[in-house]
Amino acid sequence: MPEVSRTARLVYLPGGQLTSADDATLARAMMAGDVQAPRVAWGRFAPMVHRMLKRTFGPSQDVEDMVQDVFMCLFRKVGGLREPKSLKAFVISITAMTIKYELRQRRVRRWVHLSGAL
Repeated sequence: MPEVSRTARLVYLPGGQLTSADDATLARAMMAGDVQAPRVAWGRFAPMVHRMLKRTFGPSQDVEDMVQDVFMCLFRKVGGLREPKSLKAFVISITAMTIKYELRQRRVRRWVHLSGAL
């Protein structure tokens, strides 16, 4: 039986083309394990994610941590993305789920008096 390679296939687009590529190309590069793709995804979507979280929770250190949580989830789950062209919607849905989870956690902490925060 032939040995199956467990290394990620790398996709390199010359001349920084990945930064100007559309969402579908970026999603496919992330799925293929391109080493530039996470940095490009961060640069493209982090401002939007940060705005969404800041609007919900206000300026706090927690917002920075939640932005990182959103991207960790994105990098972990991007392989399951069925439509690469819907990468932005995928990031938005992960952000919305992160917001819901954090609001629920804060409500529970307040209910059991573990924290005086919202």
